[in-house]
Amino acid sequence: MHFEYGRTQRVNRFSWRLRALLLSTLSVLSVSPPAHTQPLDQAPTPFEQQTLPPGREPGIAPLQQSPVQPPFSPLFGPYTPPATEVPVTQPSGPPPTMTRGAKAQLPTDQRERLLFTPSILVDESYTDNVFLDNDFKRSDFITSFTPGLLLGFRLPDFGVRFGYTFTSEIYAKETQLTDALARWGASVAAFYDPTPRLRIDVAAEYFEDNSTTASGIAGVSTGRTQSRGAGASPTLTWRYDPVTTLQLRAAWYTQSFDQDQFTNVPLNTYDTYTFSPIIARRITPSLTGTFQYQYLFSDVENGQNVEYHLLLPGVIYQFAPDFTVGLNAGPQITTQGQTGTTFAGQFNLTKTFSWGALGLNASRAEAPTGGIGGSAETNSVGMSATVTNLLLRGLTVSLNPYYTNSVGSGSLGTTNSINLQVTATYPLTRWLVAFLAYNYFNQRTSGTDLNNIDANRVTAGVQLFDVLRLR
Repeated sequence: MHFEYGRTQRVNRFSWRLRALLLSTLSVLSVSPPAHTQPLDQAPTPFEQQTLPPGREPGIAPLQQSPVQPPFSPLFGPYTPPATEVPVTQPSGPPPTMTRGAKAQLPTDQRERLLFTPSILVDESYTDNVFLDNDFKRSDFITSFTPGLLLGFRLPDFGVRFGYTFTSEIYAKETQLTDALARWGASVAAFYDPTPRLRIDVAAEYFEDNSTTASGIAGVSTGRTQSRGAGASPTLTWRYDPVTTLQLRAAWYTQSFDQDQFTNVPLNTYDTYTFSPIIARRITPSLTGTFQYQYLFSDVENGQNVEYHLLLPGVIYQFAPDFTVGLNAGPQITTQGQTGTTFAGQFNLTKTFSWGALGLNASRAEAPTGGIGGSAETNSVGMSATVTNLLLRGLTVSLNPYYTNSVGSGSLGTTNSINLQVTATYPLTRWLVAFLAYNYFNQRTSGTDLNNIDANRVTAGVQLFDVLRLR
């Protein structure tokens, strides 16, 4: 399913086996940048996930991280966070949308020695704003075909998973946009446990997409642009003692764009580097303290570079096994971009119920703007609500509203956006899933190079998949 505008959403497992399998199969290839992150257009968020998964004591498992979504195409918005930047905490629960193809995730939960999952996603979409520009508003019907492959290999102390996917699109009216290879991507993720207390994780990906946004800010769209990017991210996690976990994470991401008639803002090739040590210590059975330092440098070819240092102490409190709240706040020192010392903070709440899950999240930080160059003060707030077995057994409905406010320098100006996503999925058989999704995206900006946008998109489709196991 392809949405011209979209934001990365956290992928969570469904409570039953079919949903878990579906998530793995449907996870899209992810390689997004800070502008790559994206939909290829976003700049890195100054937050690395520094919290432990709810209910999990500090241990060898890496600190919780949000899987990077396909930068390809703004599925539900104008941005998909890149590998170099871990997106702001997203609420738990099933994913708000069915993603295309296959993104390689760490095979830590794979029991089989060899797991092979081929899939194909076929969908039909209607959008009333193909070019994400109210001054050039065009509607169209888009038919998409997305084959995908996932291959996972697992040993007791080692695992690796490969993913590949591509999408072909047919436009009914804007036939010049029809493309047999509208986007494609390949990814790999691996882990190795040298000792029971030490784990090494590595992830890498490459992607090309003909419809991404070049903004590094989630929720800010520059319109559709062709881009390509790559990223790599090694992570070292050490369980110092039963209640203390240390983690070192580094990441690199690069993205380049093709300037075309669909984008007004000048776009630049950029490379983003991040380094982040994190420590988490369980203070009581319910309370965990965390501290993270993050360094980020974004090298923009013909634009303003961005550099910052972020100190982020925080706490995670588990009120109940199914109810967790996290809060992180501290100073962010920006030495390149909109320089100065500002306050950065992040809040997230997750609650699961017998009928589904609910999540709330909010954040404030100075964020790089990807291929545009420079940085912008960014505030965001979002919610995720998921209801399972609604009316029919297996029917899952998700609601995800998200609001972003970004204040940047130069041509960015002040931008406000609203992204609303509603998705329903239903397993017709153990190997066939149907879905229906609606997305609304609204953007208003005072920037001279950005577009005002009102866009609606409705998508319906099915995904056929199979799982071949070798124990």
